[in-house]
Amino acid sequence: MPFRVREHIANRHLEQARVASHDARLRFDGDVLARERLDQQIEAQRLGVHLGQIRIEAGVGEHLLQHVRRLVCQLGDGPLDAARFDGGHEPGHGRSQLVDRMRFRAYPSRPRLAQRSHPHHERLRAADGTPNGVLVDAAGEWPWDHALAPSPELDAINHRALLDGMAHDNEYGITSASDARVYWGRGYLDAYRRAEERGEMTVRMVLGLWAYPSKNDDTQIATLARMRRDDGGMVRQTQIKIYADGLTQNTTAALLEPYRSKTLGAARGLDYFDAPRLARCVRELQAAGFDMHIHTIGDRGVRQALDAIEAARALPGGAGARHRLTHVELVHPGDVPRFRTLGVFADVQLAEENDPEHLHELEPFIGAERMNERAWRVRDLYASGATVTLSSDYDVGDLNPFAGMQRALTRGAQSLPNIDAALRAYTVNAARLMRSETRTGSLEVGKRADMIVVDRDIYAIPVERIAGTRVLRTMVDGREVYVR
Repeated sequence: MPFRVREHIANRHLEQARVASHDARLRFDGDVLARERLDQQIEAQRLGVHLGQIRIEAGVGEHLLQHVRRLVCQLGDGPLDAARFDGGHEPGHGRSQLVDRMRFRAYPSRPRLAQRSHPHHERLRAADGTPNGVLVDAAGEWPWDHALAPSPELDAINHRALLDGMAHDNEYGITSASDARVYWGRGYLDAYRRAEERGEMTVRMVLGLWAYPSKNDDTQIATLARMRRDDGGMVRQTQIKIYADGLTQNTTAALLEPYRSKTLGAARGLDYFDAPRLARCVRELQAAGFDMHIHTIGDRGVRQALDAIEAARALPGGAGARHRLTHVELVHPGDVPRFRTLGVFADVQLAEENDPEHLHELEPFIGAERMNERAWRVRDLYASGATVTLSSDYDVGDLNPFAGMQRALTRGAQSLPNIDAALRAYTVNAARLMRSETRTGSLEVGKRADMIVVDRDIYAIPVERIAGTRVLRTMVDGREVYVR
């Protein structure tokens, strides 16, 4: 039946710059695992340290829990105490459903880091040197790499999860997205390949192939270079997702100056890929045709990533590269103008926990001066001429782009200037980031017919009502993929 596209949206469509899609829901024998990784929310300030929650929806089979528990114990070289299950809404992750949390708690002793060849693979040990089973940051991937090794069953799980994830995207008016962490070692590419071959893709996906910190650089770079694929279809393998550092609240974000608090390791945080390795990855993978998608939380992480991009700028692939730094939670004032100078996209996620009223939560870790000068400089980056994109970091943050727009406009001095700037951050800027601007990002003659219909004019309503916008219809290539 015919329907009218509202005038205010007729020249745009929502295009998510960064969505972790099909790893958000995994099914095991009919049960659902809310996320297939360790959360790594380690509290160093308390007596004792507990491993980050494995968020699990009610009903997950006990066999899976026992399997994961056994793997964590083996890889941690020490016993873990599986604490209680307690239902509740997972704080700060924008999830509406009731979830259970399984916590692995380590021995109540002062932790210290084990000495290992890679700082991102740390295991905490008690004062007497005994491993206590707590895995820090990327080390938490170990048990999942074992538990989720490719198999026919897991292939089917990944395929179903991908379809579910895209349906959720369409519900929020998302027609294009970037999968921010594609574990090619777990068979994720097969899920995309199957869905594309069957004509099941309802979201245009740009895949960020995961750069494993633990793999040999020579082997991994050569392997990734062979994986690049861009035939203009619904699935394009044109980005590399690489972590420069960890998280501020874990004291693993890479800082220019030491943390004020006690840390889980080095006084200035951890490097997943230290400066020389990061520079090499940028240099050689951009030469293979990839754009880099670099996780940067700390100001040192940001600087090292910008340094790596600058060093590679005059080398093969550098002139036309569309690299991005994502999160950019802390940025030194001296590095703000470098985004524009180097043509680097500033990709920001404004989830509820990053709202201004929560800014003080960084103070115990970095102090008030650094917090006020460097944290979440969205307007500063925009004003410097950098290309800013907004995205979700789902399921850590809210998938709803309209909620992201509202938050971008209600940040006081660090707000974007107007709704047009916020909308462009989700549409035309995101399309350019994904090298899709000739096909998507706006409704123009010659571009693909990706569009949405919404229930209100976001240009005419108070900013505080934007988040409540509802998508009525979503179309991809002129085909209706969602109707409310």
